[in-house]
Amino acid sequence: MSTQPTSIILGPRYGTAADEPAASDLQHVIGRVLTVLSRRRWLFAFPLLTGMLISLIASLGIPRRYVLSTIFERRDDEVITNLINTNSPYSFTKLRPSLPINLKGYHALCAAIDQLGLTRDFPRDANGKLTPGGDARKLQLTTNLSKCLEISVIEKSVSFDLIELRYRGSDPDLGVKLVKQLSENYMRNTSEQISTILAESKTFFTKEAQKRSEMAAKKEAELLQLSLAHPGISPSDPDLLSQRLMAANLAIEEGSARRKELEAKVRSLTEYLQSLNQPGAVPAETPLAATAKIQPNPERLRLEREMDAVKAEIADARALRQMTDNHPHVLGLREKLEHLRSAWEQLPESIAASGTTSVQANVGTDPTAQEKLRVESELKTLNDDIARLDGDLAKRQKEKAYLEEEKGMLFERRQDYLIRQDELQRLKAEARAWASHVDTVNRALTAEEGAHGIRFATVEPAQRPQKPFSPTLGGIFLLSAGIGLALGAAAVFLREILDRTLRDPARIRTLLGIPVLEAIQEIRVGPKAGWLDRRMLLPLLAGAEAVAVAAACLAVYVSVQRPDVYNHLLAGRLPVEWLVGVLGV
Repeated sequence: MSTQPTSIILGPRYGTAADEPAASDLQHVIGRVLTVLSRRRWLFAFPLLTGMLISLIASLGIPRRYVLSTIFERRDDEVITNLINTNSPYSFTKLRPSLPINLKGYHALCAAIDQLGLTRDFPRDANGKLTPGGDARKLQLTTNLSKCLEISVIEKSVSFDLIELRYRGSDPDLGVKLVKQLSENYMRNTSEQISTILAESKTFFTKEAQKRSEMAAKKEAELLQLSLAHPGISPSDPDLLSQRLMAANLAIEEGSARRKELEAKVRSLTEYLQSLNQPGAVPAETPLAATAKIQPNPERLRLEREMDAVKAEIADARALRQMTDNHPHVLGLREKLEHLRSAWEQLPESIAASGTTSVQANVGTDPTAQEKLRVESELKTLNDDIARLDGDLAKRQKEKAYLEEEKGMLFERRQDYLIRQDELQRLKAEARAWASHVDTVNRALTAEEGAHGIRFATVEPAQRPQKPFSPTLGGIFLLSAGIGLALGAAAVFLREILDRTLRDPARIRTLLGIPVLEAIQEIRVGPKAGWLDRRMLLPLLAGAEAVAVAAACLAVYVSVQRPDVYNHLLAGRLPVEWLVGVLGV
């Protein structure tokens, strides 16, 4: 009769309800498992302890990962930042998106590695430069360190950033140095960039201020030229053109009246000369002859010319130099004009003709000839005066035509003048604004370093952690316990699967198909085989392995909780009193 291997755990529940107690499936399974574990306790214990021991020993070789970080703030000066960002082609805002590259980019890491001396032992050529192999090692080191660094912005606003630079790696001492060096380099380099931006902005603002000043000076010169070319165009002196036009009209009227007087005298003297040319004419003392013996007062004529010059000077002072009637210079000129007018009014218009005696001496004693010469001389003087008046009248007429044309175009030209004047004021205001920008940037540049456009401050410096971040002590213990339990359970399970022993009468009845009449217990006539091994040797081995597991747990505890003590233990340099204090002995 042959039997098939069966498992006490996987086998079905045999027998009737009277043979087995009424219990749930879970209770039944738990009871069977406990029964199997009780019978296979050593088969379960040794894989359990072995798995735990191996896992704990293997965990000692797992690299410990430490986490450390430094936190620093970057605070922007809102006045300087807005001034630079809104008024110049340069900006501080470009520094914020480039934070990862500037802080832990390739070039930043290379500079920090060189400063820390990590490439000191790399192969170099005769000139001290890294060989291709050294460059490859440096690139590999930079790549590995870059993977260990993380950047996060804890708090962010328009003018404030709280930045954290974190290191996750197996060398905490290197991490502290690296994080500190990178943050210091970033602060220093960014401050230099800020100073550069401020200096470039100052140059830009200075050029803009100079350009606006030059444009304002040019516009002011244009306004002056317009004022000179078109009198009365300035709104500050709106009646000047009318006054000049009135003065021109008065001068024309006076000149025309004077010319008529001279023409009348010329006609009278001409008629008188014609009468003298007739045969037998004798000069007589008539009103006409009396008139012919007088001439215009030259002093009066001189005063008239001086008064005209003073009037022109007053007009020029008001038009060109934009002086008002209350200006001291204009008041002085008017007072001078009044003095000249008073002197002019006191002088007679004409005086007796001079030179009669000399003419008579030249022409002998003929009174008719003498009278002819005197009349001809007088006519010549009058004609010269008329010619001079014609020239003055032509000049005045030309001036009047020019002034009338200017008056006709005055409205349009004044509008253009006002537009140019507003543009001049705008240019002056812009020049003052750009000059104020230059002053503001100058104050920022001359202030202390921390008062520049962006200020940095270390909030929390990097510190070496006392214990690693991973793996954790609980995780190692749980993992090793799980591996041990899995090995022990697998060993017992496989042993049960391969076990061909029949231990249950119900199973025999089921497998053979015949009833079991009676079950006889095992009859021992001597010590059971393997009794000494189970009673003495296996407990000793299990106890020794348990001690080894405890020692491994202690080593794992020290390596995780006190890595510095563990490193000293490995190096054999741990003082005895330190070990006693740590272990609590």
